[in-house]
Amino acid sequence: DNAHTWSHQLPAIAERGYWAVAPFLKGYTSTEVQHATRYDKAALVSDFAALIETLSPDEPCYLVGQDWGAIIGYSLPIQSASCARY
Repeated sequence: DNAHTWSHQLPAIAERGYWAVAPFLKGYTSTEVQHATRYDKAALVSDFAALIETLSPDEPCYLVGQDWGAIIGYSLPIQSASCARY
């Protein structure tokens, strides 16, 4: 899987007034594999926390994912409480 998997969903989400992004996870197609970089769940969650804080520092984020994206979504509020906005 890669970000292109979401190419049909992103326009439908945007039509409903949401800003939607589908980033490539570290190590997936079109990212460069860096051997000194961690690819475990904690590192991926940290990456997403930084992305959310950069793109939406003061607004809610509705995270949708499948496969590794779902694992990141389940772990994000636990590992990075600042991203959990209720």
